[in-house]
Amino acid sequence: MTSRQVDERSYYGSAIKVKEDRIFVSAPRQCFSLRRSYRLLPEMLTPANGVESSRFVAFDSQMRYLFGSAISFSGDQVWIGAPNAEGGNGAIYQFSSDNGNWTGSTKMVSENSNGDNFAGTMAVESNVAVVGLTGADFGAGSAAIMEMDDSGMWTTQEILMGEGDNVLEPITGGKVNCSDGKADVFLCDNVDLVSFLPIREIGGARGVRLNDMWGWTDEETGKNYAIVGRNNGTSFVDVTDPYNPVYVGNLPLTEGAQPNAWRDMKVYKNHVYVVADGAREHGMQVLDLTQLRDFDGEPIQFEETTIYRNVNSVHNIVINEDTGFAFAVGSSGGGETCGGGLHMINIQDPANPTFAGCFADPSTGRSGTGYSHDAQCVIYEGPDEEHQGSEICFGANETAISIADVTDKENPMALSTASYPDHAYVHQGWLTEDQRYFYQNDELDELTGNVDQTRTIIWDVSDLDDPQFVDEYLPG
Repeated sequence: MTSRQVDERSYYGSAIKVKEDRIFVSAPRQCFSLRRSYRLLPEMLTPANGVESSRFVAFDSQMRYLFGSAISFSGDQVWIGAPNAEGGNGAIYQFSSDNGNWTGSTKMVSENSNGDNFAGTMAVESNVAVVGLTGADFGAGSAAIMEMDDSGMWTTQEILMGEGDNVLEPITGGKVNCSDGKADVFLCDNVDLVSFLPIREIGGARGVRLNDMWGWTDEETGKNYAIVGRNNGTSFVDVTDPYNPVYVGNLPLTEGAQPNAWRDMKVYKNHVYVVADGAREHGMQVLDLTQLRDFDGEPIQFEETTIYRNVNSVHNIVINEDTGFAFAVGSSGGGETCGGGLHMINIQDPANPTFAGCFADPSTGRSGTGYSHDAQCVIYEGPDEEHQGSEICFGANETAISIADVTDKENPMALSTASYPDHAYVHQGWLTEDQRYFYQNDELDELTGNVDQTRTIIWDVSDLDDPQFVDEYLPG
């Protein structure tokens, strides 16, 4: 079954319900959020004989609301869920009918305001409704049990949630050998398990997931720490005894930020710099890591040493320890985004970062702004004598690699770019120790069918003004 005037991104058919002689078909991403109902004929419904009888439109609709993600019925009403309405809190649009004629609509919003995607799913029977909050607890989800009173008002009576996050237990005290493909509950192949702490043991609540991590060695105490990114903050774990890791504390989101899928962190002179992607007004957190020495057995709730507010959301933070400059890449959502390219920050005074300049090559990036997904910045000591001693950044810019001289932060210079015909998403890369070759990966080339297996692209960058593709490595 198809529908006229439905574009390929509409998610047509996401929800389908039948009531008496009508079938209701949703298209949550359709422009203007059009919803269609079809009158069922005695014969099979087809595009040729189906008759479009009405369209439902949320009176305040925007495409991002995902209006039509769920459909249910309550008496003479049809309920249509819009889980991304109200800033992600969600809403139900109730359309009433009189003998098949639609007479009006009302809107029911969630009693909570936590971005829980209320009405992502739902079912109604008589005066009881079960409404899914599919985004609750960072996607772990929950369900609201609602009842209708004598006046026709619906109120939440109970919230139900699963307990799946509590299955895994800590594994500490000694190495677990990989035997017959398993180390304790984990699958393995020639890798032994040293220790394991579940997310709830390092500051994560129900539904929280981890993303990136970094490390720090305290030269004064000799202790080693893992710095672990979460949806809703950053965890610090003492891994000096790898068989018995200890959770030390938590750095929460900044005020004005929202939980997000990705954050990144790097360390310079005993300070960690933390950024978050898709987190609204997060900024760059700076924490003096010597505070970890204050741990006395009770996890510490840390507060930032400072927050750099010239950026909002940032995908990745790159630091050149030789120069004392940080480079925020993939900036978005406000502040000085630098087109998503290099937002350069002077951190030579670690607790007082200052803006130094922008670089972006608009010939790269999917949006033509020079967006960098990741980068490596070094004092160049490679074979190209013309650029030795300069600060050079190698960017992975979605559509190409970008090489730039950023020695003068106020006047950075594009040196070159390079790409290849079957690229899908130029994601990240790293120089060899002699700085002659740059190894680069493509995040999406397998998913798009461009290649059959993982590959590493190898660039000869011995001439920074003219990088050359030399080979690709296919493991196995």
